[in-house]
Amino acid sequence: MTTTLEELIRSGVTRITGSDEQKAVDVQEVAGNNRLLVESTRIVNDFAHTHLTITDTASILRVGASNLTDRRGIFLQNNSGESVYFGNSDVSSSNGMVLMAGMGIFLAISGAKDLYGVCESGLTSTLYVMEVN
Repeated sequence: MTTTLEELIRSGVTRITGSDEQKAVDVQEVAGNNRLLVESTRIVNDFAHTHLTITDTASILRVGASNLTDRRGIFLQNNSGESVYFGNSDVSSSNGMVLMAGMGIFLAISGAKDLYGVCESGLTSTLYVMEVN
């Protein structure tokens, strides 16, 4: 029997990951894509935010000169008309994960790992970044 995402949400399905409990609470359609919203028991202790100008040269996505101490995740919001590609230090527009114009994503990534972003050749983008711990 196949269960749809909406049936899972209505059933109150809960996922336990370590000390966190996440529950599916809603699905929204944004620009033809489904976005799953979750509710989490994790409490944010601290955060830092900024906006970065992303170019066609890969740059580290973080706030300040170093990653937030004990970082548990990073939120990226692409506030421009151009796509941003993210990944490891060798990220490019042909091998990176795409964050389309106007979209956002939260990644559970520790401060021990650097995340890089880049635009297509000759383009720039404004990317809002928030690190949380």
